[in-house]
Formats: sequence, structure tokens, C-alpha cells
Amino acid sequence: MMAENIHDGLIIMENDKIVFVNRRIAEITGYSFEELWKMDPFSIIDPEDQQAIASLIRKMERKDPLLTELRMWILRKDGQRRYTSARISAVQHADTRYAFIILTDITELKVNEAALKESEQRFRMMAENIQDGLIIVENGKFVFANHRIEDITGYSKEELSWMKSADLVSRKIMKRSRES
Repeated sequence: MMAENIHDGLIIMENDKIVFVNRRIAEITGYSFEELWKMDPFSIIDPEDQQAIASLIRKMERKDPLLTELRMWILRKDGQRRYTSARISAVQHADTRYAFIILTDITELKVNEAALKESEQRFRMMAENIQDGLIIVENGKFVFANHRIEDITGYSKEELSWMKSADLVSRKIMKRSRES
């Protein structure tokens, strides 16, 4: 009951043959239970990731780790790409090797990370190209300075990265800003 109701997909294999799949695997992959039972679970891995994942799986089989986590693109039955996190553990019991694959669809996280990275790149380009000096301070430390700050202060970006805001701004100005 627990395996059927978790938010993650679950595949259990015995000696490389699927013996259990839960409902969530069918939702993530778009394949029916009948199709999943017959297929090699690694066949849904996007061709771009297949070689790297196969190499990681071979290393895992040689080392027999407790748990391996892989991030990869898969192809759903409808051709849609989904980004997933797969946690794989294996146990050898007598002549039977059990593999447990937990698959989580993290496509939305990947899309949000890409959007954030693109936004950050746009901000950096804008910040570097404006004619005004721009400094970003977090907890009293300079975390960003554009090229104009170097011209204005005479300090390099590297020198600024080691400084605190109080090192650059006079104590009189700091005191006045705290009072207002």
C-alpha cells in the first residue's frame, strides 16, 4: 500500500527483470503497467544520457553501493522529455540480485533553475554594461562589483571581494546611514 501511494515512482527488479512497478512510474513515463513489465527500464533514458548512465550503472554494479543517485532526462511514451532523479539501490541475496529504483520527476525544478540562470546572466550583462558603479553587498561583504566600481574606487574586483563595506565607506557616512 505504501509503495502504491508514494509520490515517487518505484521499480523493483530481480536479476534485471521487473517484478513490481507502482502507479506513479506509469504516470511519470506515460507507459501502461503491461508495457512497463515487458520493457528494459533503461530504455526510457534519453539517448543523450544513455551512455553516461550506462557507465554509472556499470560502476555501481562493480562497487555494489548502498545507494546511487543519478539525474537524467527520460523520454515518455508520448516523446515528451522529463528530467528525473533516480535513486538506485541493490541487494544480493543468495543467487538473486534485487534492484530498487525510485524515480522522481524534477522537470519543474530543472526548468526553474534554467530560468533563474538565464535571468542571472541577463542581470550580470546589464550590470557590467551600465555606466554607473554598482556594488551588491551581503552581510557587509561585497559579492558583486561591476567594472565601473574599479574605475571609481581604484580597487580591483578581487581586492573588493576581500573587503567589507566599512573598508570602502567612511565611518562618518556609515554612522549617518544607520541613523536615518
